[in-house]
This record gives sequence, structure tokens and C-alpha cells, in this order.
Amino acid sequence: MNAILRVLQRLLEGSGDKSTLRGPGYVARVPDGFAVQPVHPMGGYFLLPPNSTPPPVSPAIVLVEPVHPMMLMTTLQHLHGMENPFLGQLNAAGLGLQGVTKLSPARQQGTPGGTAHIRELDGVSVSGQPLRMMVVVIVGTLGAAKVIIAVNLHRWNEFIGPCLQFLGSINASGPSPCPSNVFAVIDLDHRDEVEFAGGADFGSAVPWTKMPTRVEDRRVIEIHYHHHDESINIDGVINGTNIAIGKKGKVLVRESS
Repeated sequence: MNAILRVLQRLLEGSGDKSTLRGPGYVARVPDGFAVQPVHPMGGYFLLPPNSTPPPVSPAIVLVEPVHPMMLMTTLQHLHGMENPFLGQLNAAGLGLQGVTKLSPARQQGTPGGTAHIRELDGVSVSGQPLRMMVVVIVGTLGAAKVIIAVNLHRWNEFIGPCLQFLGSINASGPSPCPSNVFAVIDLDHRDEVEFAGGADFGSAVPWTKMPTRVEDRRVIEIHYHHHDESINIDGVINGTNIAIGKKGKVLVRESS
């Protein structure tokens, strides 16, 4: 594992920015400021969002690679079979986790770029960081792509927005990246979490994930709602998103972060 991390560090050092990534069966747009490094000649890339650092102690990192048609069924079986202790242990080790603390159910949802198969898990990295990992396989009419997003839970407000902006741009069903804006949706009746959705606009956005406002008694952001004048204050910044604030299912405010 240490040897792999050293290789990744050398790969990412000296990497440059690219505007579009293309692999067999997929295309994606890289948000501004990302460092991109090819991993293999078949369309696999590592990406570092702005203010992240190379391994082995990366607070945020993204891997994208094509899925060969012959491997698609196996890849989906691994994603949907993580509840199996043996497969779960193998997948956790393969993702660079020394332990898993939370495993969310696998789910599917339609996106403009194809059907997304999503699995989320929280765990502890080999470097000791608390991580949220998203494993997503997007299956389209032209191919399939696998994306792994790893974000330090103490710093998700810095990185999850830009990472989801990249994820939402992946198109496995057409020649151009999908429009991808990210919205942080705050439900004032559930201020302990923030939902993230993405799409061309707020009306068509699909849900990607939810992040906790506190992690291990440590505040990441704090949301204050003042009933007397219905004003809202957010302590902390959520990078790379528009913010939609709702009350009883209705959006009250939209503002860029």
C-alpha cells in the first residue's frame, strides 16, 4: 500500500490542468483548478481539487476510469455486494481504508450521462483520516465509467462541491460533458445535514449525497435560523455550490457561495 501511495504521489506532482477528460465510453469536464494526472493509457485519471494535496494524506482525491464491457457486471456486483463481509473487506482494502464505520445501501438513479449506481461509506484511511467515500458507476449508451471520490469528513465543505461538479459532468451517453452545477440543499427542519444535488439547474438536479454538519463533535458548518424575522446565517463556507435553503419543502433563498 505504501508503494502504491508513493507512485500516486509521484504521478500527481507536476501534473497539469485539463479542461476535458476522455476515455473509452465516457467524457467529463474538469472544474477550474483541478490537478489531473493520467493513471493508465486506457482513460484512467486521478484528480486533486484545489487546496488538496498529493497522497498519502490527501484531504480529497478523485479517481475516474472506464469500465470495460466484459467487466461491467463484475464491477456492479462488487458495488451492490458490499454488505457481504468478505466482499466488503476486499472493497475497503482496495479503497485504502483500514476500517469502515458506516455503509449506506446501494442505490441507482438516472442522470443525464447514464444510470448511476452509487455506494457511500464512511471509514478511516491508512493515514488516519475520517473519510467519506463515494463509489459511483455510471452506465450509459456508449459505455461506463467508475468514479471514486474520497473526502476528509472534517473538511467536506471545502471539497465535496467541486468533486460533485466533476462527477455530474460525466457523460457515458454522448460526445460532450453534461452541464453540472452543484446545489447545497439545506432543510431548516433538519439542520444536522446538508444534501447535495447536481444538474444543469436546480429544477432538474438529482441528489448525490448528504453530509453531516458535525463530525465527531467537531463543527464543519453551523446553520442558524431566526424565527422572528426568518433570517438565516451559515457559519462556514461550502465551496463550489449554489445554496438552496428550504422550509417545509419550499425553497426560500438561493445564493452563490
